[in-house]
Amino acid sequence: RFPEVRVIEQRRRAGFGANHNTVIRATTGRYVFVLNEDTTSDDWGFDRMIAHLDANPRVAALGPRLVYPDGRLQTSAWRFPSPAAAALGLLTLSRAGIVQSGGSETRDVDWAMAAALMVRREALDEVGLFDEEFFIYSEETDLSRRLRRAGWRTQYFPQVTVVHHESQFSVGIPERRINEMWRGRHR
Repeated sequence: RFPEVRVIEQRRRAGFGANHNTVIRATTGRYVFVLNEDTTSDDWGFDRMIAHLDANPRVAALGPRLVYPDGRLQTSAWRFPSPAAAALGLLTLSRAGIVQSGGSETRDVDWAMAAALMVRREALDEVGLFDEEFFIYSEETDLSRRLRRAGWRTQYFPQVTVVHHESQFSVGIPERRINEMWRGRHR
């Protein structure tokens, strides 16, 4: 039915980063749009994201505004984890200094959630793909840190909105989600 679509078969169950790495290696575009299967959008905004990246050659990753299915803003960009960030988050109940998403202006952030993230291939060629030792959670934090260390920028881009039906892979098994989240944070 869809002759323009190419299916890339995985022979084994792989994690988020490994699955996306398989696709990245099999493609050649200047940009890669990392996307969860539990996302939708009325307007993916590819032209706007590409124009922004073309105009800002040191921006490696662009995270659109994420919302829940009911339209509420989903937190999707944060400061890098550190003892100071953890202390600030604890003292303010994560209300000050940690979350970097929100608002209507494009801005630099430490890292953006890879539920929807457009990434410049040139930057990936320089710093490497997702670390496949992460199964799910924190692989985008690791990638963004490597990008930052190499002089690249990550930005929050609220001019495009993507609906994220969060964590559908583990909806029936919340302990798996918690375990994977802590395993990724530890790594």
